[in-house]
Amino acid sequence: MVNWPRAYSGPTMIYLDNNATTRIAPEVLDAMMPFMAEAYGNPSSAHTFGRTARDAIERARASVASFLGAAVPAEIVFTSDGTEGDNWAITAGLGLFDGRDHIVTTNVEHEAVRNLCSRLELTGIHVTRIEVDADGLIDPNEVAAAVTPCTAVVSIMHANNETGVLFPVEDISALIKERSDALVHVDGVNAAGKVPIDLKTTGIDVYTVSGHKFHAAKGIGAVYIRGGIGFAPWFAGGGQERGRRPGTGVDQGSER
Repeated sequence: MVNWPRAYSGPTMIYLDNNATTRIAPEVLDAMMPFMAEAYGNPSSAHTFGRTARDAIERARASVASFLGAAVPAEIVFTSDGTEGDNWAITAGLGLFDGRDHIVTTNVEHEAVRNLCSRLELTGIHVTRIEVDADGLIDPNEVAAAVTPCTAVVSIMHANNETGVLFPVEDISALIKERSDALVHVDGVNAAGKVPIDLKTTGIDVYTVSGHKFHAAKGIGAVYIRGGIGFAPWFAGGGQERGRRPGTGVDQGSER
């Protein structure tokens, strides 16, 4: 028996920091434990032990796809967290368009987006940051008006991690798609599980989530990538996640 450390041993605590991270749900822990202790085969392996793990991952992929309103499970790629997903979305999005060097975002994005954009500016990428008003809101028309023929990526959060303000990402994506084929990325880390979304009915191309924000385990994230968008892998490695995200997980697989 492992004596797990206790995070807190004082009087009864009321936890009010769920926007930072959540306690893993008991049913999530119960679902995960068999694959940590018993069914721990490599999902890329061809033997039965590996296929058992692989089948579980594909069931999880289908569940996430349904949860986010993806058209098919193959549009979901598993990652480590929202930061990885945001960095991958923006970097890969820039790589989709030769000669385009412009990003549109806001001045209140999470550091995963904000700091990446600042770093990209050092390489010659131009970034337009839309400012929020006194209520923390943005005008969809102002975002769309900032898009130029040089714009490769528009990156907007769904729910602000500090204020909880919701941005009208469905409206914003629709306006952008009326005038541009720029990639529309939405950071949904603080909205998923709290705000319903049906991605297949929107103009959103990429949507990132992180499990620990809504009672899943830390170190688990996902990226929705609309079918037909050819993202380059974020880093080098094996052919897992249909060649899009290396690391021990699902290999090439079928487009289920």
